[in-house]
Amino acid sequence: LDAGGFTLTEGDARQGLRQVQLSGRFEPVPLANGVVAILDGAHTPASARALTETVRAEYPGRSVILVLGTSADKDVESLGRELAWIANRAIATTSRNPRAAPASLIATGLSVFPVAIEVQPSVAAAVTRAKALAQPGNLIVITGSLFVVAEAREALGLGTPDPDPGGQ
Repeated sequence: LDAGGFTLTEGDARQGLRQVQLSGRFEPVPLANGVVAILDGAHTPASARALTETVRAEYPGRSVILVLGTSADKDVESLGRELAWIANRAIATTSRNPRAAPASLIATGLSVFPVAIEVQPSVAAAVTRAKALAQPGNLIVITGSLFVVAEAREALGLGTPDPDPGGQ
């Protein structure tokens, strides 16, 4: 920037970073009755832990419906271990991506955790079901893959950003 004649102070950089919004990365979407959907492409145990910590910090005490879909190469039990701490209910689903894990496999991976689990055949169906289950003030956390998040954005009428071509 300096070479182009632009001066950028540390304060400018900090303000710019505060205003950055990335679709599918802790993206809150207000719905009816105070329900908020959180779209986050967390697909590793570390990113799921960060998501859990952020949900707890930003929305303390809220009841959470978890919508989880992953790629077949992900460790669902490890993801579930991190996400089960915030979930009161889970909906396992599968994206249209050819590398997606079947929803039944995700449900099996989550079954070792003390949350009610159901299976929906598509992300759109899972989002519809989560919205139907949500009580005023609940959170719907949709995660596990950027492909799942892209389909959730579509189901919520938000359009679809290109999912990460790296295949999360």
